[in-house]
Amino acid sequence: MLYSSDAVRSAVAPLLGFVSQLSGVTSADVGRVAERLLALPPEGEGERGGRSIVTGEGLPLEYSISVSHKGLRHRLMGDPASVLSSAPERHARARHTLMSLCEEMQSSRTLAEACHGLLRHMVRADGSTLSQYPAGAFWLATPLTGAGIALFISADIPEGNPRDCLAQAIIALLPTPAPALRLLAALQPYARVVSVALEGSTPENARLKLYWRLRIPRRLSEMGVPLLEHNGYSDFLAVALGRRELSADGFLIDAGFALTSGDLVDSKLFLCGHCLNYSVDEWQALLDDLIARYKLPSVPALGLQHHKVDISFICFGLDNAHRPRLNLYFKPRHSRQSG
Repeated sequence: MLYSSDAVRSAVAPLLGFVSQLSGVTSADVGRVAERLLALPPEGEGERGGRSIVTGEGLPLEYSISVSHKGLRHRLMGDPASVLSSAPERHARARHTLMSLCEEMQSSRTLAEACHGLLRHMVRADGSTLSQYPAGAFWLATPLTGAGIALFISADIPEGNPRDCLAQAIIALLPTPAPALRLLAALQPYARVVSVALEGSTPENARLKLYWRLRIPRRLSEMGVPLLEHNGYSDFLAVALGRRELSADGFLIDAGFALTSGDLVDSKLFLCGHCLNYSVDEWQALLDDLIARYKLPSVPALGLQHHKVDISFICFGLDNAHRPRLNLYFKPRHSRQSG
């Protein structure tokens, strides 16, 4: 657990260097995006002792690269003010960061309103309830260049029924809520919804997203998401897993619904990088194979052996036009050092 702002900066520094090299964005610009998302208080300000769930090791920053027909997109995900132990203070700083990011999307007032509406349905912002979120109630992501925002909210709701809150949010935000509500009902017997997100740069491309983990094994074709029946997912699993086996908890799945219509527009399947436990060379070979297999744009050599970073997830997805996407998520290599 990292208690000081300087300790967080030190822990994520190798990741930021890797981000700059892979994305081509200057280290200064990468650092500015990271500082904004981390929203670290000055040393000596606020009581320390908070923790983060952005990475499995409790570090508050992650980097993702998305490879699709649109090219390469680079994004940072951060947990604002994660070092603070005061839940209300942490929440206030996180809300300020969210508002600041939303204000920059001048053409997306509707999207900003949707973000705040989703928070109202999912998080009771009184002090006693917030204190029951030991790792914060939400975290944020933004692209390294250009406009856009992603708001991720924990579905573990203290003193509340997550399914009821999710249903209310879906009904309030989607013009046609039936597809998302059907999925929510279908997941109940075998899966746990772990978070809900709102992501986009304009209302026209924004999506409300549900993320879930399996409690018991389940076939993709039995999950109530038509896209997951496409053989692209089973092909990805065969290649990415090889002879390895993952427990049910090693899978994360999402489905995105258009904010303007409520229609299902995409779905992704995540595999835990830690569970796969590939060597540096095996990761590079897998990436090269998948990019060639799905005819995706090339990605610079990762060079993981030269950086203190690890792959947290590898992810395959399709949109409703069956166009493939490959996502890689990177985290700082944890040094188990606090400050």
